[in-house]
Amino acid sequence: MDPETVQALSISIAAMGFLVALAGLWRSSKRDEGSDRAQIAEVLTEVRFISNDLKDLKADYRSFRNEIKEVRAIAEHASERAEAAHDRLDRTGIDKRSGT
Repeated sequence: MDPETVQALSISIAAMGFLVALAGLWRSSKRDEGSDRAQIAEVLTEVRFISNDLKDLKADYRSFRNEIKEVRAIAEHASERAEAAHDRLDRTGIDKRSGT
């Protein structure tokens, strides 16, 4: 074979190798892109679940806070009534010990 044919054959083999490598790289990047999209979708799903759980926790907290306010109001009312009852007892002298 003459040197020009060998050189042309070498260049064409190198070009085909380059194209095969480029095609493999492109196919690999497409596959990785699909995998990345799947992972992103999974993360977004988890974030949505966490968001829903936080909303539930906030609702529970608000409900609990309202219940605490109601209990506090009942306790204050009971305390006021007890103080009023003690004042009435003091005025009537019922709670004083009878002296001998």
